[in-house]
Amino acid sequence: MQLSQRNIKDLIRGASVFACGGGLSFKEQNKLLQIKRIQQLMSRDLDLVKADKLRDGLYGVTITEVGSAKAPVMDKTKVKKALLCLEKKTGKKVSFLIPGELGQEMIIIEAALRLKLPIVDTDLSGCRAVPRLSDLALVVQGSKFQLSPLVLLDRTGKLSYVPKQNDLNQDEKVVRKRVPKNEVVTLVGGMISVKLVRKRLNYGSFSKAINLGKALREKESFLSRLPTKCLVKPIKAEVVQATELSSQGFDEKQVKLATDRGEEFVLKIQNEYMELKTEDKKFKFPQMIMVLDLTQRRGLHSSEVVKGKKLVILVAEAFDFWKGKI
Repeated sequence: MQLSQRNIKDLIRGASVFACGGGLSFKEQNKLLQIKRIQQLMSRDLDLVKADKLRDGLYGVTITEVGSAKAPVMDKTKVKKALLCLEKKTGKKVSFLIPGELGQEMIIIEAALRLKLPIVDTDLSGCRAVPRLSDLALVVQGSKFQLSPLVLLDRTGKLSYVPKQNDLNQDEKVVRKRVPKNEVVTLVGGMISVKLVRKRLNYGSFSKAINLGKALREKESFLSRLPTKCLVKPIKAEVVQATELSSQGFDEKQVKLATDRGEEFVLKIQNEYMELKTEDKKFKFPQMIMVLDLTQRRGLHSSEVVKGKKLVILVAEAFDFWKGKI
């Protein structure tokens, strides 16, 4: 599939739901799409490919950003320099890009346009966003996945190479130390084979998000477009109280919700980790708890869940690879 501007807009809309309150906000992603530097690249072909269509022996990497959530998204003009550095250090040519999670589509899209590489139809997080590396789909499935060796690119164009570390936790510690205060860096790493993508990540998350986004935009029924089945009927409610909580490294709040029928719910938000309590049930990560604004037909970022907001909550099953780990 070739990604047109229409496809990308639907992708951003659908991903705003699947991201479970995380990633970049819907508004920020659409703003990035309209930036002049990206619009100038849109005449180039941008392919979304199934892993089954890629030939054996190829390797891909993820390109993402690490650092302060308050820092603006980086310009990817110099990302090719980082990729060439990684190829030289590893001795392997990169043939495709792997999205890190849903909710950050414009980061991988700008990189793909500049590098003239296809995006594989998947993501590392399991058709959602996750804040902890230990919750990446490959890790949950038992694969010895690491981001290192990797290359970091800062806003000044400076490169920093990180050789293979002992494990994923060490990767994160080393990377965090190299991020300037209140800033972000672009990370190019997590090299894996197409064989591993086919075996562990073959769930078509980008095409699923495009289909959901299209259904929302066209005001069609959309529950059948979710990646897994719903566990409860959609909950329509209003936020009657939102209390910010202190938490290391997370945007955390406790939200009280009320329906027109007088039912009350409590939603705990910790970045993309949500926990929903009803009168007789409790749902939590890795189940997909998604928050929507049906008036605007899109998902809500956790920062948009504020007092007075009318919303709809969807709860869907976790992917099969989480079974036995919940």
